[in-house]
Parts: sequence; C-alpha cells; structure tokens
Amino acid sequence: MGPQVDLRPEHAYVLPDALRARFAEPWGPVLSTEELARTLDGDDVLVAVGDVVSLTLKELELTPRVVVVDYKTQRGDEDPALRAALESWGNREMRVPNPAGQLTREAWTAVRRAMVLETGGPTRTVVDGEEDLVGLACFLEAPLGAKVLYGVPGEGACLVEVTPGVRERLSDLVAQLRPV
Repeated sequence: MGPQVDLRPEHAYVLPDALRARFAEPWGPVLSTEELARTLDGDDVLVAVGDVVSLTLKELELTPRVVVVDYKTQRGDEDPALRAALESWGNREMRVPNPAGQLTREAWTAVRRAMVLETGGPTRTVVDGEEDLVGLACFLEAPLGAKVLYGVPGEGACLVEVTPGVRERLSDLVAQLRPV
C-alpha cells in the first residue's frame, strides 16, 4: 500500500440519508464489558469513540491512545458525572466542532494529531456536537493493527482492528459523503 491519501474535507462532510443504514451496521463483533476484558490487553493500541466505551476502558484499566467524547450518552444532555470521570483521564485535550451528521476537517485533524502524541494517557478529543462520524477519522488515522471501539447502544462495544481492508472499505464510504 502506497502513501496514505489525505481524505480530510476542505470544510466538512455530510452523511447523506441514503448511507445512514450502512453506517448503522456494526463493523465488527459487538462485545460486552466482560468480553472486552478477556479480549483486550495493555499492549493493544486502542482508540475509543464514545463516552460509555471510553469510561468502560477506564474502568478496565486499559488506556487508549485517543478517546473521542462529547460528555453525553445517546444524544442526551451533558452528564456531569461522566464529564468528571473522563476529564480526569489523560493530560491532553483538544476541543473541536462537529455538528450532528457531519465530519468536520477540525475534528479529523484533531484525531490525526492525537494519534501521534505521546502523553502517558489518552488524548481526549472533545466534540461540540456529535462524535459518531469522527469514528471514520479514527479508523483512517489509527496505525495498522490498532483496535477501534465504539458503542452500540443497548448492546455493547463494537471492536474493529484496523487493517488495509478496513481502511479501503472506509475510504470508499468517505468518497460517498457529501462535501460542504
């Protein structure tokens, strides 16, 4: 595989309604907390997208390189307890705008920068808006072999290992997003 192409949008990508169903499907196995504890170890390069998944990893004493959070669960109001628990984890935070149904260049660039920082803890990318589509940037910016986790409400955490095939599938989907 040659050099990685920069797929970041000039301003933002918008998820067309026709693609929503494809993004709703889990990209890998959906695991319970107990299954995560048995599957992951401290040597894995981890990336967590979502507040509950991030908090679960913290409780399991597994430290991801990057967490993408908005301090909310299931698009509800900000949860002060969740915010306090996640803000106390790691010593580096980047705040970015990312409206619902979009992936902004600022959010993607923050993920790119966070992947290369060595901070001794997770780098928090805090999204003002919605973090769901920021997961795309995580898949495409994480090193090969990294494990990206994101929440599936009411079911658990989806675990996906970053492989050339995963990157290719995601790059194809990004090409179908609408730039704004």
